[in-house]
Amino acid sequence: MPLAREKLAILESTVNSRPETLIGVEETAQHIITKTTRLTEEPCQVEASENDETQVREVTLYKGKDSLTRFYGYSYHRNLYQQFDQLREYIQQLKAQFPNINIFRDEIQSLKVTAHGPRSQISGTSTATDLDLRSLFPVRKLADELLNIYITRFEATNRILHLPTLLKEYNKYWNSPQTTTETTVTQLLLAMAAALSLRENLTFDLKGRGRDAITPETAIIWIRACEAWISTSPYRPRPHSWTMLALNSLLAIAKRANHIQGNAFWIATGALMRSAMAAGYHREPSGLANISIFHREMRRRLWATIVELDLQASLERGMPPSIREEDFNSRPPLNINDEAIHENTKESPTPMPLDFLTDTSFQASMYRSLGLRLRVCALINNKQARTAESLFREALEIDEEITRALMAIPTTWIRTLKKGKTGSSDKHS
Repeated sequence: MPLAREKLAILESTVNSRPETLIGVEETAQHIITKTTRLTEEPCQVEASENDETQVREVTLYKGKDSLTRFYGYSYHRNLYQQFDQLREYIQQLKAQFPNINIFRDEIQSLKVTAHGPRSQISGTSTATDLDLRSLFPVRKLADELLNIYITRFEATNRILHLPTLLKEYNKYWNSPQTTTETTVTQLLLAMAAALSLRENLTFDLKGRGRDAITPETAIIWIRACEAWISTSPYRPRPHSWTMLALNSLLAIAKRANHIQGNAFWIATGALMRSAMAAGYHREPSGLANISIFHREMRRRLWATIVELDLQASLERGMPPSIREEDFNSRPPLNINDEAIHENTKESPTPMPLDFLTDTSFQASMYRSLGLRLRVCALINNKQARTAESLFREALEIDEEITRALMAIPTTWIRTLKKGKTGSSDKHS
């Protein structure tokens, strides 16, 4: 049961990280707040002063110069460790002790640069009018594996698609490709492109010939083609429709999974967030709204996914999140299996208790700590001048809330998965 194994690994790593004690937390928090306050109130410098060789190098927040710059805040990975003197020294010692670290870093950077190469391979054929996305579909055996990986590794937490509908459309494609809509084909290709980032989990031989050949550039070609269709096709969905928001969410996930345009991820999720808000996804619709039970639930799931994507992008870029906890009141997704709801549902299904594992349990649980995590991101990256004492108090309060949120994760999920009994979507694998 692939899904059960994946969920078990995630849950065990999370629950095992629960703090049993808070010894030293006050000293650690005080150091973080003091350091962050100094970095906020003092101008940032790229190099230490030539007149003072003992001056500690400040965090570099700007890249570029003059009219072309990029800003990276405190939670950006290259800035985060510089805020801890001992950690910075430790990393330097590791690099000196293991010089291959720098070699690996350069090789990874080279791969990131190469990842943008295939753009030219499809730039002349990737318009919506002259490229048939169906021609990019892999063979059935590989497609089956990729879709299963997407469902178990991505859709398990970032709920976007209704799984019974997805599988129905997928089987319909293989029975009659030409009658399958381009929107569905685009959804499937983006899902499989995201899954290709985990190609080491495939049993399919990727060293085939012709249509069977899958290279590191394959996912990028699929993503670029889908992006071109989303941007230019006269048959693309309307801008603020659920379908368009879902496609753009899949596009963001596929790009991030394959390290495409990482610097633009935060900009893309911010735009996606505003599109969702323009369609009212941040507000729980009243009973008078002309929105069916099925679409209310799908809106909740998609909104939760979009906020999670933007939060992750904000942390990676070192930016405050695009939205605050008080800016939305959308309800948490229901803890139900996807079979419990469909387009013709007349009554809202009764959600299962959170300790009962379903297709939506991960997202339903994550949503309960979403406001807390937004506040953490804002606290780390907010430049507003505040006293060290107020920041210290807030850090301690947040620490207690984080502990409570971790302890609220149902341990019954682990026991259920170890027994191999789950009410969730092992049947999809």
